[in-house]
Amino acid sequence: MSKTDDPHPTQLVSLPEPRTTYVDRHVTVNRAPTDESVKLLREMEAKAAAQVIQAVRVDNTIFSCVVHQSLDELSDRMRWRAVFKLNGHKMQAEVDCDPRDGDVPTFQTLRDEVAKVIARQVLGEAFAASLREKFRR
Repeated sequence: MSKTDDPHPTQLVSLPEPRTTYVDRHVTVNRAPTDESVKLLREMEAKAAAQVIQAVRVDNTIFSCVVHQSLDELSDRMRWRAVFKLNGHKMQAEVDCDPRDGDVPTFQTLRDEVAKVIARQVLGEAFAASLREKFRR
């Protein structure tokens, strides 16, 4: 038998060179808060509470309100925030000013902002109710 008559001829196959492959994975592990992180959280809460310069409280049976005055150190602006509850709905209004410019809002400015928030809430509910009624027919 000759080489050309071989029923199973030998074929040379070229294989790619072996190479090392690296896989980079980033894994996020959610851990329970440690005593150190809880301590840091408490310190941050205490610092935020100390930042409130003044608080005024208004209460009666249908309206309750707390007004906070604080300094926003990032923007260097004075912030007045009224957090209030009207008929069980919690809302808030804010007014910012730059105390260096003599731009100090009066309580009338904050009152007007509270009135806008209340109007949006009350009128929004009234308009929504009228639209629901209109489309029920």
